[in-house]
Amino acid sequence: MKKIAIITIYHKNYNYGGQLQAYAMTSFLNKKGYTAKQIDFDRVSGGFLKNKGKVFMKWPYSKKKEFIINHFQRWKSSKNSGTFTMQYNNTIKKFDDFILEIPHTSKYNKSNISQISDNYDFYITGSDQVWNMDYCTDEYFLEFVKDKKKCISYAASMQVLDLGETSRQKLFKQIKDYKAISVRESGAKNLIESLGIDNVSLVCDPVMLLDKAQWDEIAKEPDTKKKYLFAYLIQRNKKERSIECEKLADKLGLELICITSPGWENDLSSTINQVPNGIGPKEFLGLIKNAEYIVTDSFHAVSFSIIFNKVFFSYGEDDRKITLLNFFGLKNQIVKKSGLQETYANRVIDYLEVNKKLSAYNNSSIEYLEKALNSGEEND
Repeated sequence: MKKIAIITIYHKNYNYGGQLQAYAMTSFLNKKGYTAKQIDFDRVSGGFLKNKGKVFMKWPYSKKKEFIINHFQRWKSSKNSGTFTMQYNNTIKKFDDFILEIPHTSKYNKSNISQISDNYDFYITGSDQVWNMDYCTDEYFLEFVKDKKKCISYAASMQVLDLGETSRQKLFKQIKDYKAISVRESGAKNLIESLGIDNVSLVCDPVMLLDKAQWDEIAKEPDTKKKYLFAYLIQRNKKERSIECEKLADKLGLELICITSPGWENDLSSTINQVPNGIGPKEFLGLIKNAEYIVTDSFHAVSFSIIFNKVFFSYGEDDRKITLLNFFGLKNQIVKKSGLQETYANRVIDYLEVNKKLSAYNNSSIEYLEKALNSGEEND
């Protein structure tokens, strides 16, 4: 039975998509007969905050000011009592419980992660933004693993594609000896191939390795009995977009359930009702599963909307969502400048065709993984 260690943004990561893809990766591999665990790596110890500080210094003044104000408001709100604090605390508790359910190692940091360099048959980096050259440290490129033929990437995401020559050379050096490389976005595939690395596969996000029935098993049903529009907004312009969602829900005669990243609820419209009992990853799945409509700017919320065959609309045209929506022929679900209320009408999704494409995507991604984990055994 092969042992597999996975490194992704797992340790105390209070991000719905991040934890659900970590769950999916370990769950899929363990059901396939491997022994897979997430490496509980504390990225703060590895220089993550230092890297983030460098990026912050490059921002224009207006963006820095907005960032500081938002963080101050978040800190100020956390000191107050009431619904907001209750929701935040309950959400974090549900996240912590879910994180513990995912098979994982002991906690490691930059100083001792090399202790596990010989403990596993394979090391997988991915998914999510593990190769974001602005933030992620060397550990996410598996620099602590001595034998690079044990190194595999699965659906690694980069986000930053416009790299200088120094970063390009560093990236090439870090991954050139991997046994197998796969990424989640077409832009990342093109970038890596431009470095002279061949056979880069484009695969689905780990959440699509599990089917709807498997997600149904852990999804928590929402408390409300009313029909609702679910909005999950995490990028900039959350207040303006949440107001648009309120208007759309009212026009459709639906209740609105609108959430954002834990702790950032003050960025939404002040008239949006909070959820005092909190929303963990399982509750997040339940909200998507049972929604009439979904509006989001999140890659993973779009992914789960597709898995659950939901009518959804997406803000933003970054490489992650464009690659995903183009593959499924769903680019029309992107909200244009004309506004959400004008966009939602007459958007019928043919899930018969989408599900055929999802099945094919799933199969080709599994084929990549099985080949990476099993090829060459006859020579061992």
